Amino acid sequence: MPVLNDFILTPRSSSPGSPNNRSAAPSARDILSASHTHEFDPSALLNPATAMFAGNLPPLEELSNNLKTLATEVAKSLNKTVKLHHSIEAVMPSGMMLRVLREVLPQLVRNSVVHGIESSFERIAAGKPEQGQLELTMVKRSKDVTEVSLKDDGRGITVDSIAQRLKDMGVDTEGMNPGQILQHIFNPEFSTAIHVTEHAGRGVGLAVVKEALEKAGAKLKVNTRPGQSTEFVIHFGQAA
Repeated sequence: MPVLNDFILTPRSSSPGSPNNRSAAPSARDILSASHTHEFDPSALLNPATAMFAGNLPPLEELSNNLKTLATEVAKSLNKTVKLHHSIEAVMPSGMMLRVLREVLPQLVRNSVVHGIESSFERIAAGKPEQGQLELTMVKRSKDVTEVSLKDDGRGITVDSIAQRLKDMGVDTEGMNPGQILQHIFNPEFSTAIHVTEHAGRGVGLAVVKEALEKAGAKLKVNTRPGQSTEFVIHFGQAA
């Protein structure tokens, strides 16, 4: 079974108004960014002026704590249990980086809780702890490169599941290679959610991530292991 593994979103080389090149079939490593949902204003939760209990925390600590609250609340609304852990190592974000993280991390957390973490029943049946785990890590890799990653211990992503959802939506996948199938998860119209809810089904959440990271010149890599985990890794800096 083909597996999404080590996919990379790189900054666009074309001008902002130029159309995408649709003639070349994408390879697995050419997959860009995302696809799920949001009906959520990050500023309502992550604005330093309004965040509860923010106190005088450093900006990334404050952001991480608010993301923990978001993960818990989204999970609760879906009858799931999730805990987000975070680690910050020698990262002093620029104003641009902080603005981008405040925009994209809520979308990634929401996506991980809604689409990555299984229900309690599924997790127990799979031999996993009932409580899902999210790991948020921010680390300075070099003078010019900062890495931010979010990993969940959920169901992962497979080509077969995406292909089936496309068929359910009336998309003919015959003749598509794995890269072409997987690319659809990054289309704004695509969602794996069957019903539209507060948290899923509109197909725009991770499209927001893609757009924000492209504008910032950052790189996004997605590592996934079916049945085990999905990890989003963002690189800011020259290596991006």
